[in-house]
Amino acid sequence: MNDKRMHPRVSMPRTVYVINQMTNEEFAQVVNVSESGLLLAGRQPVNAGDVLQLELVINELQFKAPIGVECVWAEPQNSGLVFGGYRIIDVAEGDLAQLQEIIQQITAD
Repeated sequence: MNDKRMHPRVSMPRTVYVINQMTNEEFAQVVNVSESGLLLAGRQPVNAGDVLQLELVINELQFKAPIGVECVWAEPQNSGLVFGGYRIIDVAEGDLAQLQEIIQQITAD
């Protein structure tokens, strides 16, 4: 399979999740992340093209960042989970720099 991603992806610990800022409820867990996107696993239905305002939360590192994302693809599973690929379309410059640092730390381990 030809991987055309612009940035490296890293797997995240189970304690990384996203909150839907409109409902203030957990939206999904982060499977992996890059500086330009996320692979999420959740239980809420989503469709390609949906735009969401989420908060990325990494408790272990005391990191919280609001991010705007667009769903690029979504695939419901028999288990009830919905896996989806999300492109980050809005993030504060300082939060992006901190996320890039976290990704570098994980890839260096």
